[in-house]
Formats: sequence, C-alpha cells, structure tokens
Amino acid sequence: MLVLSFEYHRCHRDAIIRVFADDRLVDELKLDDDIKLKVYQDPIPAPGSLATNDPYACTRVEIMPEKIFLYEIDERHLGQRIRIEVVNDNNNHTNGFMTEFSYLKFHYIFLIPCSFLRYDLWDRLRDFPGHDHEKKYFPIMPRDIKPISSSSPWNYDLMHSRLGGSFIVDIPIYKKHKAKHLGKVKPGKYVVIGNVFRMLWRLDLLNINNEDQRSNITKD
Repeated sequence: MLVLSFEYHRCHRDAIIRVFADDRLVDELKLDDDIKLKVYQDPIPAPGSLATNDPYACTRVEIMPEKIFLYEIDERHLGQRIRIEVVNDNNNHTNGFMTEFSYLKFHYIFLIPCSFLRYDLWDRLRDFPGHDHEKKYFPIMPRDIKPISSSSPWNYDLMHSRLGGSFIVDIPIYKKHKAKHLGKVKPGKYVVIGNVFRMLWRLDLLNINNEDQRSNITKD
C-alpha cells in the first residue's frame, strides 16, 4: 500500500500529479481545489495502546491534511522505484514580482503491506520511543531525495517543505524483512513510527473490529 498525504495550495490553474511504480502509471491527480490542514479529534473510546494517559495532555487532537491517497499496488509491480511527477508552474509572477504561488507540502510518503491496516498488527509491533537519531524507523520516510528534473532551484527536503514549480522525483524501493520500503534501508532493527499508527487510526483506516473501516480513503 502506497500512502501519500500532502497539503496543496492552488494558484490560477490546477496542478497535475502523476504517480508511477517503475514505468506503470498508478494514478493521475488533477488538483482543482486546495487541500488544507484539518484538526482531527481522537476517536473515543481509544483502543488500549492509543489511549492518552498523560495527565498533562491538554488536548487530544492532531493537525493533518484533510485528504489521504492510498494505492494498493501488487508487489510484483514494486520494482526499482516510485516516481512522482508534478506539473505545477502556477504563480502570479508579473513585472518581476511574485506574491503567490501554487505549492505542495508532503506530510507522509511511505509503503506498508496491506495487512498493516489492522490495528492488532500495529499493536503487537509498537515501540513508540521518543525522538532518537540513533534509531531506525518503520515505515521509512524518504527525505534526502533530490529531483531528477525541476523547473526551479531545489534547496529543500522532499518532506515538510513548500514545493513550488514542476518537478520529478524518483524514490528508490528496497526490500527488508520480506517487505518493500521507500528510501535507503539501513542494517539493524527497526521500530514503528507512532505518529503513522495514530494517523491511520484518526482517519478511521485501521481495521479495529475485524470489519472493513476504510471509509475515508480518497481517490480522484
């Protein structure tokens, strides 16, 4: 399962995003409206490992993009790379001045087996440490990816940066522990990223009660 979550600010014209698994087109998105951030309340009651027991926690919310894009891709088509092509040269540039531009800001890009939409599997594997640069995390979030082409200078990380202009990025696919991953896989043990677990839970994408609850999947 390929997961994409991003903010989008539209300016003048629609941006186009094409997603490929190697040379196979997975989807083409025409973004005709903003994708904004949204405040998500914790569903209640919370499953045991997701319950907030911190007496100092003043709020139980998370701010995330209001849409998520999930693509179920047969593993035989997950070969060398995921390619993301963005056509987005949209701004109000006139007479040497620009005050607004269209951009994307990726929050999540990762691969997980479809079985990871089950709460009990995440719960068995959970290990939610504090931020530790020495640890290795699953799923891997590719950051140091450089474009293979770009219409503007690229001085940003792929994740959590406002990316304007058109660009193409190739994210390499690696295999470890019988699962495919995006980005370079390092030797050693991996621990689960807790915020990914909680993101899927807040969007009601985890099968908690042995029923299909993937009602919030959005595809254009």
